[in-house]
Amino acid sequence: MSAAAIDRGYGRALYEAAVEAGELDARITEVKALLSALDTELGSLLLSPKVPLASRIAVLEEVFAGAGAQFLAFLRLVAVKGRASSLAGIAHDFLDRVERGRGILRGQLESAVELDPQLVAEIRDTLSAELGGQLELSRRVRPELLGGFTVRADGRLLDASLKARLNALRRHLKSARVGG
Repeated sequence: MSAAAIDRGYGRALYEAAVEAGELDARITEVKALLSALDTELGSLLLSPKVPLASRIAVLEEVFAGAGAQFLAFLRLVAVKGRASSLAGIAHDFLDRVERGRGILRGQLESAVELDPQLVAEIRDTLSAELGGQLELSRRVRPELLGGFTVRADGRLLDASLKARLNALRRHLKSARVGG
């Protein structure tokens, strides 16, 4: 099983259990704390094969002593199953599910030049309506696009770049020469 599939499986289980228990807000706080903790020595300790499993679980229980019983049980399970290296991916999957559940979608807008904020808002609003959620766009300038823009969101790519149009024209001209 791929790491991404593991992250999705555990992330979904954590999300569904939190929703079912009515503890979503508490779980969000705990998962964000986990992500912060993984950026410290805790992350290295959890991944070290030199540290016995019982010690790793004891450290998790100490660090997250104030967390809910369900979250502590989840952390223990992940550690026992040897999936501690997946904790960050699981946490990100969980938070993505929270956002999708709240109708928030994330996307990346790339353009050849910095776009006018009003145009960005129009792109966001149009795509939000099409995708059925509130799209939040991060932005990046990529001069190699030559002009126009691309948007990646919800597993889709909208390529309205000049580079893509020129490539399509190039393919069309090549096929016209071959056929004609």
